[in-house]
Amino acid sequence: MAVVLQFLGVLFLILLAVLVGGILFLRVFIRRKTRHFLEALEGVEESDFAVIQPRLHLAMDSDISWLEGERFAGWAAGLETLGFTDAGMYHVREIPRLHLRGWVQTTTSVIAVVYEHPEVGLWFDLVARYRDGRIVTFTNTMRGDELNRQETRFIVRDREGDPASMYARLLQERPEGELKPAAAATFVADFERAYAEEMDWRNSQGQISEEELLRSAAQSGQAVTPENLAALREHYRSQANHGLEIAFRERLFDEISISARDWEEVRERLIFIHDNLSLAEVLEIFQAWSPEEDEEEDTEALLRRLEFAGSARAAFATLAARAPGDQVYRKLGELKGPVPADVWAAPESTEFCDEDDDE
Repeated sequence: MAVVLQFLGVLFLILLAVLVGGILFLRVFIRRKTRHFLEALEGVEESDFAVIQPRLHLAMDSDISWLEGERFAGWAAGLETLGFTDAGMYHVREIPRLHLRGWVQTTTSVIAVVYEHPEVGLWFDLVARYRDGRIVTFTNTMRGDELNRQETRFIVRDREGDPASMYARLLQERPEGELKPAAAATFVADFERAYAEEMDWRNSQGQISEEELLRSAAQSGQAVTPENLAALREHYRSQANHGLEIAFRERLFDEISISARDWEEVRERLIFIHDNLSLAEVLEIFQAWSPEEDEEEDTEALLRRLEFAGSARAAFATLAARAPGDQVYRKLGELKGPVPADVWAAPESTEFCDEDDDE
């Protein structure tokens, strides 16, 4: 398990490079050569990077002590000389020991962010966002291309670049198009929204594919056994489904009409079913809300029957339809994204039963 968690840490560092380097902010700067990479991670606490958070939140923090203070001061002075204005210093609540400072150039609509983590170092991003959804990032990080990214995300990397030289390149090389404005007042909201949108996309893809895992392992010089690979895929797929449920709850009132009275009745009994779930997961969700005495078949036999439904959403509808008369599952509506999903209310007379709580 320790090997798996160590590899999870490596992947999350790389993932951050793709997630927020591809849209806004947050890319892990790995200055060391590959052979030093895992050594550099030995001091990283598992709690920092083992879990890929579906959401990140910034907290204002004026008392940050920058470990690479001289280098940070040089970058900050350079940005301010170029007309960037301060957007504040923050720590990231979900990632211990990660902090950042933001700037905005309102005339050229560019966002600058300098980050630091004690086990990774100091790095920066310069970001231009377009109204059509494209995002261009110029950065001094060199990791992250091992993972897939959205077609609208473009990254230019230069290990030796500094903010001033990379800013000049960005202005010269960025594509034409109408830009979104950069404003200090919206810096936090822009950051958090950008991360959420990227995580929603990645979670809709199952978070990290087997191919991405293998590419990341090869780039980092990490050997991965088939058992570890399977464990990692399941870990990330589970995290992806958890992240999707958070996104569904955020979008619920925008896409489904629910009265205040109905909401009070169903808020604790919501079920979200989407086709990224396996049939086994669908059955597990259903059985968690259904009394054991109503189970008519063993699990394997029921799964074989559900295969004929054709999809997870259809399978759950089949289970809901065959529930006893006093166990009524009510479909509240459908959500469009991040993946299409059905929203159900579990029967009023049942309570969710998590088997883990009984152990």
